[in-house]
Amino acid sequence: MLLGGLAAACVLARPARAAQDAVAEPACTLTPELTEGPFYLDRQKLRRDISEGKPGLPLVLRIRLLDANTCRPLPAAAVDLWHCDAAGVYSGFSGLAGFGSQVAGRGPGPGPGFAPGPGGPPPPGDPGMPPGPDRFAGHPPPRPRPSDHQTFLRGLQFTGADGVAEFRSIVPGWYAGRAVHVHLKAHVGGKRQGGHYAGGHVCHTGQFGFAEDFYNTISPLQPYAQHHVPRTPLQQDGILGRGAGPALLTLTPLGAAPQQGYLGTIAFAVDPAAVPSAR
Repeated sequence: MLLGGLAAACVLARPARAAQDAVAEPACTLTPELTEGPFYLDRQKLRRDISEGKPGLPLVLRIRLLDANTCRPLPAAAVDLWHCDAAGVYSGFSGLAGFGSQVAGRGPGPGPGFAPGPGGPPPPGDPGMPPGPDRFAGHPPPRPRPSDHQTFLRGLQFTGADGVAEFRSIVPGWYAGRAVHVHLKAHVGGKRQGGHYAGGHVCHTGQFGFAEDFYNTISPLQPYAQHHVPRTPLQQDGILGRGAGPALLTLTPLGAAPQQGYLGTIAFAVDPAAVPSAR
């Protein structure tokens, strides 16, 4: 797993410029893949600002892709990003009900649009990936069908010569059974077609998370304080909590108060020729 380094000397005065200058080159080790999960939508909309006015603390995300074969930045790739809003809801699935009772619901407060079901909660985990290696073996859980055409907190950006793609979003919330996380795919070989991305292939599918102390700090703030679903700790997450350790954002405040937002950086080493097995 690779963590994006960040020197924060000038971030308060010039956050975007400082981040561009200071994102460190991590050790070049192929980043393990993680499940796509059930809420991916192939809507391929190229844009930097994916917030669409959703309430939440501002978050500037700078994601660097490295070619694991050469340890050099990977330019002209597309980073495909999606995550839930402050209330734990994904665009495209805001009207969903019932699916979470089968797999993801846990105690009071269901997952995104989920209705709690009878028989008690199952173990925590992503609806698209069981929390243990044998759960649902040979019988993957069903994927929900999209319930709307919304696109908030989804988008793609091309990487520049430095391998970095930047997004403007909000700090995500959480839903039952998962620690706070962001999903991504790395696409290579495609091109811009109007306002969308077309062609090429996916070379990496993954996720990254946030440090626990960060959410201990912001969870009393609005709009997160009004979200009463229990938050799963990082070490109990069935996906990020496995293996050598989770990929976590390096976070730097953009001002003196949390309401001014945060800058998050992270780096992933990928094989441009690979076709991911994670789904």
